[in-house]
Amino acid sequence: TLSSSSAASDVYKRQLQCASAFVSRARAARGAGAPGVRAHALCVCICVCFVCVCVCAQMTDLLSSDARRLYPALASRARVVLVHGGAELLPPFEPSLRAAAASGLRARGVQLVLNSRVERVGETTLTVRTRVRGADGAEGVERSELPYGAVVWCAGTTPQPFVRALLAELPEAAASRDGRLNVDSWLRVRMGGGTADARAEPPGGAAPLLGSILAIGDAACETFASDDSQTARSALARSYGEREGGGGARGAAEPTPLPQTAQVAAQQGAFAARMINRGYTLASTPPVLADARAGGDGAPGAGGARWWLVARGVGRAPPFAFLNLGILAFIGGGEALAQVQLGDVTLLKEAGSVGFLLWRSVYLVKQVALRNRVLVTFDWLKAAVFGRDLTRF
Repeated sequence: TLSSSSAASDVYKRQLQCASAFVSRARAARGAGAPGVRAHALCVCICVCFVCVCVCAQMTDLLSSDARRLYPALASRARVVLVHGGAELLPPFEPSLRAAAASGLRARGVQLVLNSRVERVGETTLTVRTRVRGADGAEGVERSELPYGAVVWCAGTTPQPFVRALLAELPEAAASRDGRLNVDSWLRVRMGGGTADARAEPPGGAAPLLGSILAIGDAACETFASDDSQTARSALARSYGEREGGGGARGAAEPTPLPQTAQVAAQQGAFAARMINRGYTLASTPPVLADARAGGDGAPGAGGARWWLVARGVGRAPPFAFLNLGILAFIGGGEALAQVQLGDVTLLKEAGSVGFLLWRSVYLVKQVALRNRVLVTFDWLKAAVFGRDLTRF
């Protein structure tokens, strides 16, 4: 089963690199001869995703606390600019929470440059293209130069090298247009053959090598969704900026892939594990229990677990269905956004310190072991009492 499992570590690594770049420049600026750093004490974050907002929030916290204590001359001059291609930040959140995020970041000194894209990154300046609307209502484009000291690029993801190498060995049908692995409704990598939707194939039919590889998370592009889930899926993907940030418009009949988030990957991982643990025959469409192939919905097998699965009506594997449980985002200063959902129904929405408590609670609960929970809690307490450990940078 394939997944971009390094995504979380990559985000953490980039946050460390961002902090390291800032601290390095701060040390250089404090020393002799660093006019360029003093002239452009600016961190620019280029954004189309949640990560950038969190990075900006962390950078403003760093500037207002540890950096102000250790490098007061630079911290007082430094500022953070967030360049975003959309009209609003964090489009998956409800309007009130989006407004709270923008006002919270501005209150902490972050300059928001919206409706803008970066055309060029020079040695000391960025070329920014901004969509503007004239007095007559006509849309136009303005270009401007933005000086910077450090740039953090958070504008999307790219497939892992292993995925690219694997695609070179697989049939053309396995590759999505953005370089991911095309999967069907059971997360099986498409190998060619059959119809556009794998479930339209007759039971027992199989494309060559179908079921030999499962893909989840950022490695997977689920392109064959059921009609009854497509409306909700398209709305969810649009809210995450898939159409705005992705390349080109999709046809009206073309399903919209799920957003590349940890929540989607976690649910896909649990689904793939169930498929394997229950012993479904992955080469058949739909996948069926090994002893259920001859009997339609399945004849009971020798094991009690198999009897139970057949009695529950899952002798044939149901397709993967994503359940949106909500979204969280840190906006700095001990504040966060929390939108708790069950599918399309919003159960709770909070911004500020209550959202921050919810955000940290979820992160703590999602740790896979008690040891990790203790270490993370201790790290939070240590940072709150003694500040960040900048010697790591």
